[in-house]
Amino acid sequence: MIVRPRPRSWQLLYIMRGSIVPAIAPKVAVIFLLGLIVSLLCAHLPLHAIDRLGVAPFTLLGLRRCRSS
Repeated sequence: MIVRPRPRSWQLLYIMRGSIVPAIAPKVAVIFLLGLIVSLLCAHLPLHAIDRLGVAPFTLLGLRRCRSS
């Protein structure tokens, strides 16, 4: 029987064998990049046509309107 030392709590974050992290990391990265692109576009492009849509389409999608400064 091989007895290995028990990992500390911070070491558990870095154990990849048997972890779900490799399976979901690409999906999380894609969603992060998509959100980053949308927020940068919202901050730098004047999107006046969005104001005419109302709130219903955005609530169905779970999005908020961009705040113009």
